Amino acid sequence: MCRAVYERIYDPEQGLYYYHNTRTKETTWEKPLLLRGAESDVFTPRTRKKKEREVLLTPELAATMMQRAYRRKKGFQNLLRLCRSVYERIYDPEQDMYYYHNTRSKETTWEKPLLLRGAESDVFTPRSRQKKMHTLMSAVNRTPSRELTEVEAATRLQGLYRAKKAKDELGARLMQRFKQAVDPSSGQVYYVNLLTEEVSWDPPALLLRAGVQIETFDE
Repeated sequence: MCRAVYERIYDPEQGLYYYHNTRTKETTWEKPLLLRGAESDVFTPRTRKKKEREVLLTPELAATMMQRAYRRKKGFQNLLRLCRSVYERIYDPEQDMYYYHNTRSKETTWEKPLLLRGAESDVFTPRSRQKKMHTLMSAVNRTPSRELTEVEAATRLQGLYRAKKAKDELGARLMQRFKQAVDPSSGQVYYVNLLTEEVSWDPPALLLRAGVQIETFDE
């Protein structure tokens, strides 16, 4: 009871502790008689408030505080994620500095937005932003909206197999039709259509689309 009433406060001018009675507001340099021999249990103002919170904290109140802290954290994370999706970090070569561009309001600022401070790696540049959005959209398109039945899964697998087989057959035919060679005078690669005997410096569109690597022959 006596320990709960008194506080031990440091006086920097005197370099000593004095004792404060929180009920009567009286102070004394001498340690109260009932507190002698219990130096570690005499509260400072900070430890006193901490102890009071621990005493008053019931299991129900603790659970409520934890839920509130969790919701606050999740809300801040969602707000931060939204803010990161709005801003771009762009390099200015003339100033040799980064500035921040709000993709919605079109405003720019040299100062990093308050909510983004401490999250440098998560602020997208225009290129990384576009790449991230492409990755997210690809994941959404690949993810089925519902679980497939056995028949639907089998049909999808068959479709993937037929598509791969058709691509392999197309690649084999393109390799028979096109060849590439190196021009000895310029050192550049050119492409020959063996069927029409046409020559082109640019790779045929079919090869680029199919991603086929064709053979090189010597003249």
